[in-house]
Amino acid sequence: MKKFKPLLAIVLLSFLLTSILLFWLARPTFRIVRTWEKPMAVDYKSSGPYYFHIVEDNLDFGHIPFTLPRNYFLYVGKDQNEIRHGHVKNYSFEYHNDIDQYLEKCSVEWTPEGVTFTEPGGHVFFMPKDSFIGGR
Repeated sequence: MKKFKPLLAIVLLSFLLTSILLFWLARPTFRIVRTWEKPMAVDYKSSGPYYFHIVEDNLDFGHIPFTLPRNYFLYVGKDQNEIRHGHVKNYSFEYHNDIDQYLEKCSVEWTPEGVTFTEPGGHVFFMPKDSFIGGR
């Protein structure tokens, strides 16, 4: 039975190190990849300004073994350089290797009804103003 104790210790240590590595890799970065600011001409009758951010989240392990993309989310709120109080929706940018370059081709339109995010391929995502005014 004494032969199995070192083997058990190696297995447990391997499991622990693998768990720590996966936890570290899976953590969200919360890097703000791109920002668009609401123009002054659009008035929501709420204290502002407002910002539309594309934010980098965690790794998407669901695509292994083929690829390991990042998850992203769309954020609208009052915070210019951080993510605190606002409206968040998960969003996918699959099949784009350079997200920064891809987002240069995207557009955001602020209207009295809300904000619309448009990708160059035609995908459109709308967030109504009631979902984010007041720092929700």
